[in-house]
Amino acid sequence: MDFYEVLEKRRTYRDFSDREVSDEVLKRVIGSAFKAPTNDHLRQLEFVVVRGRENIA
Repeated sequence: MDFYEVLEKRRTYRDFSDREVSDEVLKRVIGSAFKAPTNDHLRQLEFVVVRGRENIA
């Protein structure tokens, strides 16, 4: 899959399942986010991982 295919197939999801995301998958997603381009190469990124519905509120 090339870059343009990735862009065309991108989707936004607002409905989520109750399945738990493994630590390995979470680390890969956050690692990929750090590699994404930013405005003026500023790296002021912060990620908050919340697990458990009782903690979301």
